[in-house]
Amino acid sequence: MIFRFKEFEVRHRDSLLKVNTDAVLLGAITMHDANTNSVLDIGTGCGVIALMLAQKFPNAIIHGIEPDEASCNEAAFNFENASFASRMKTYHEPLQNFHPEIHYDLIVSNPPYFEVPEFEKGNNTQNISERRKKLATQFTLNFDELAQHASRLLETKGAFFVIIPANAGEKFEAICISNGLHKFHTTRIQSKSSSAFQRVVLGFGKTKRSDIETSLVIYNEDGTRHPEYISITKDFYL
Repeated sequence: MIFRFKEFEVRHRDSLLKVNTDAVLLGAITMHDANTNSVLDIGTGCGVIALMLAQKFPNAIIHGIEPDEASCNEAAFNFENASFASRMKTYHEPLQNFHPEIHYDLIVSNPPYFEVPEFEKGNNTQNISERRKKLATQFTLNFDELAQHASRLLETKGAFFVIIPANAGEKFEAICISNGLHKFHTTRIQSKSSSAFQRVVLGFGKTKRSDIETSLVIYNEDGTRHPEYISITKDFYL
């Protein structure tokens, strides 16, 4: 249950949010000023995104907040065993109760995808545990709350990045706008070039600026990694 990257290892035995392609994509695509001093990972799970950003921003303190106790403990274990340990810290609490003494230059989140009505209909959730369902659905953190608290915790010139289903992009952007956050980055993600866009990475800030739009393919048609995916993850994968 150990996933090895170039500069760190991640144990994902107990956490609900494992090392997965969405997490790696968010960690790889997220960008900000090289002098970034503070990073918050909302819903850190096993901590893989936070660890990627600790590698990417060597001068930054990295905080991971996680409401699930087992996941938070595993993230803490992974942070403590990384070469970046002195810059990393976990917080076991809901985002709604999180009131740090600082604002963050960079905030990231791979948030719960499924809305409560989808959960109640059993959509995509039949075969996962009750504990996993709570984290996969928006009982504990919905998009409105995520945008509201990200805006509250973000520095004036900071950036907020998320990865969400592609079909939720417009809705999430509207929610962010209502919370004073404006989109400046869009990366639409396809599993293969022949498939529909399944995920989107969005970047927001408190000031309006041009929206850079890109796309990314993960796999070739034969199932091997696409050159675009290899390029964007080359600093992390062995």
